[in-house]
Amino acid sequence: MPIDSRFLMPADITVTQFPPPVVLQWSVSITAGASSEGRNTNLDFGVRPGATDGFDISFDVPHPPTAPDAAFDAYFSISHPVFPKLDRDYRAPLLTMTDVRVWTLKVKSESQQITLTWDASQIPSDLYAYMDTGTGTIDMKAQNNLTLPAGEYTLIIRVSHEMEVQVSLHAGWNMVSVPVLPLDTSVSAVFPGVAAVFTWDAAGKTYIMPTSVEPDTGYWVAVLANTTISVTGVPVLTWTSPLKAGWNMIGSVIGNASIANPNDSPDGSVLPFAYWWDPVSKGYAFVTIIETGKGYWVASVQDCMLTIP
Repeated sequence: MPIDSRFLMPADITVTQFPPPVVLQWSVSITAGASSEGRNTNLDFGVRPGATDGFDISFDVPHPPTAPDAAFDAYFSISHPVFPKLDRDYRAPLLTMTDVRVWTLKVKSESQQITLTWDASQIPSDLYAYMDTGTGTIDMKAQNNLTLPAGEYTLIIRVSHEMEVQVSLHAGWNMVSVPVLPLDTSVSAVFPGVAAVFTWDAAGKTYIMPTSVEPDTGYWVAVLANTTISVTGVPVLTWTSPLKAGWNMIGSVIGNASIANPNDSPDGSVLPFAYWWDPVSKGYAFVTIIETGKGYWVASVQDCMLTIP
């Protein structure tokens, strides 16, 4: 999905787009297994012209039913009434700089370690592939295996071009967000050399010092002098996050989004405006557009879910 050209980036936000895609067809083979409980050597994800996020009879291969009393299983999960589990899951090619493809890999083992292996060289050189394990993110081009303790896991694979977001910070406090997924999400890696970083705990109604940086969250960042930070990662085009009744600090996405009619559930929970702190005038700006790289206060009359696309 391309950035909506109707909205311009604010003057202090710069998004750098890296070279355009050149590979329209590729696939990566994965082997998943547990010592003696079982294995799946048929896992494969990638892109093909004409493929979709659903079940494509021309490209995808369904995962067969689990054997009786099986202690191990591994498959790609999709939303489909007949074939929700796949061994081969192909999607549409990445045609724009903001395209992101996401695969959901489910693995489980009742009592043994799970080992995943893949061929990192099969990932095109102009693309980046990150795997979110639930406790951390790994670069699938930098390593070719993963070992997990016995258990049940949902692994999220994201493939895209990387983007560099540059945010200019003014001396004092700034209300910002980071609409990309960097490999290292720690505060020290995303905001190096700043004086302080805080976010808002909506449940406790107090400021806290975060340990990691997430796209759906707004942050207060203090610097002693004007400076610019650069963060490179997978672009985030949408997110859905829980809000608490009262005030919440939210983040942004790549490409500005309106909150004049909030995409919330239950409907009518989130008030149709936001506040952003202007570090130059030292005052709040009342807005209805969520701009890339800024953080915002939004108000909700009850606990709800908010989606920013």
